[in-house]
Amino acid sequence: MKYYRKGIEVDPKYAASYFGIGRLFYDQKKFEEAGRYYMQAIGLDPKFGPAYVGLGFVFRDQKQYDEAIKYYRKAIELDPKHASAYYGFGTVSHAQGKRDEAIQNYEKAIELDPKYAPAYNGLGFILRDQKKYDEAIKYYERAMELDPKDALAYYGSGSVFYALGRRDEAMKNCKKAMELDPSIKGCW
Repeated sequence: MKYYRKGIEVDPKYAASYFGIGRLFYDQKKFEEAGRYYMQAIGLDPKFGPAYVGLGFVFRDQKQYDEAIKYYRKAIELDPKHASAYYGFGTVSHAQGKRDEAIQNYEKAIELDPKYAPAYNGLGFILRDQKKYDEAIKYYERAMELDPKDALAYYGSGSVFYALGRRDEAMKNCKKAMELDPSIKGCW
């Protein structure tokens, strides 16, 4: 955080420094503080798309889906190639039970950035929910390949392996998920 604060000292009008601090607060689940810094970034640069995506995630994580969608749409309006905005929109659609819309957004995120692991996870979770386990595993494996520290990919694949009766693989992936993210307490 000190580097971002130093950046603000050097140039108090540099939106990316405020966004960086917002991101650090978001990662700590300090959503109010994150939102405040994202808003400061937008105030300095109303065309700074990543701050809108950040606000979308803040509102999504607080289950304020309409607000989240508003910010994802703004980010997409500013930059139609912003993969994480489509991913975020997909997560909200999925949470609202709009499966087809979620799939479209995840697929668009992958089209824009084929190395964006979270979108593969999103598709994996939808396929898991539909009991299309073999397809789900492929998406989780791709996410793990792209980001070997992606706890959600291990969590999702562990739950699928469990559903398939492949207990050893389930335990291995669940254990890895909990090692990577201690907030994960179990996979099934």
